[in-house]
Amino acid sequence: MSRTHRRKRPSVEGMRVWEEHANVSFVVHPQDDTSTADIRISFRTASGSSWSAVGATKRSGQNIIPAKNPTINFGVLTDGTPLNEKAIILHELGHVLGMMHEHQSPARGVKITLKTEEVYKYYRPLLGFNDKLVKTQIIDQYKQGESNFSHFDPKSIMMYFMPAHLNVENIQIRPNTKLSELDKAYIQLAYPHNDSGRLLSALGTIGVPESEAMRIIEPISICAIDDKEKRDEWWKNNKGTEDTETEPKLKHFLRAVRMEFFDYNKRNIEAQALLKAKKKRAGTQEPLKESNQLTTTQAQEVESMDNSN
Repeated sequence: MSRTHRRKRPSVEGMRVWEEHANVSFVVHPQDDTSTADIRISFRTASGSSWSAVGATKRSGQNIIPAKNPTINFGVLTDGTPLNEKAIILHELGHVLGMMHEHQSPARGVKITLKTEEVYKYYRPLLGFNDKLVKTQIIDQYKQGESNFSHFDPKSIMMYFMPAHLNVENIQIRPNTKLSELDKAYIQLAYPHNDSGRLLSALGTIGVPESEAMRIIEPISICAIDDKEKRDEWWKNNKGTEDTETEPKLKHFLRAVRMEFFDYNKRNIEAQALLKAKKKRAGTQEPLKESNQLTTTQAQEVESMDNSN
């Protein structure tokens, strides 16, 4: 077995881990034909760094990265591929599936506040003394509308390890070597299986109230109805005139589940932000519980309260 092949195997094993939870399949293309591949892996060790583009780079005519160039690089793998390197593989493949850095989440401030200068000092040598990378890959937070984020999850595979002296709260974040429960739940809802029980379990892990969870997975229940006319009628009434080729198929109902969850998550985030702002204006600094999830009715009440002022 060649050295390159020995390094390919753990990347494929990492793909299988994500496949256990997401309704995706990574298909390996022949090495001499990468022009049609959405994901192109390199093992360039010269830079000593690993990185990945976020999401697919060729679908929908995006062509963000030229077809001859890699979209992901594993630059720190050794022949043995110890545990920390397997974690790097899972992290970069998380980017491939659209996951973003947890330490840059808009929810970060609920748990930790970075000491900016200390962060620069610590990560400069790790990131090639490139202050721009330290800022864009660690310090900067995503805007609220840029991602469907959870409450802050320091156990996420997408979280960088962080010594305690880098944040005001003096919290040490150890290296994560496997997917967290929230990682698994969110990726299941981003790429849902046709499995109501599995989806309800994921929604429960996130903390979505049962009534909201049942509404989110309703498209799967409708898809299972053995009556084409009723399925089409539900789709027309609930999803408008979205292009579904000739009739709504399973993939369209699964996509509807994903969008229902994303919509719920967005409304919940906005409602919590309004509630936090209202408490601040009222002079109470009582923090929201990280696992707090508001029902649609509660979210509407919060918005109504905010609009009344």
